[in-house]
Amino acid sequence: MKVLWAVLVATLLAGCRAELEVEPEVQEQTKWQIGQTGQPWELALGRFWDYLHWVQTLSDQVQEELLSSQVTQELA
Repeated sequence: MKVLWAVLVATLLAGCRAELEVEPEVQEQTKWQIGQTGQPWELALGRFWDYLHWVQTLSDQVQEELLSSQVTQELA
């Protein structure tokens, strides 16, 4: 049970750290797209896809960190 709590805490900490690293990139993409589209629904759709891309990148980073962590290597 302690191992599961440790994995949960590590995931949350990695997610918080990764959020700070990835988010500015998404904001730059959104600013770039605003200049090219005019309709509000197109802007919302673009931001939605940017958010999904950001979530995917974040989950990939968390998965890499979990797979490379010492706890995972010791359990395997």
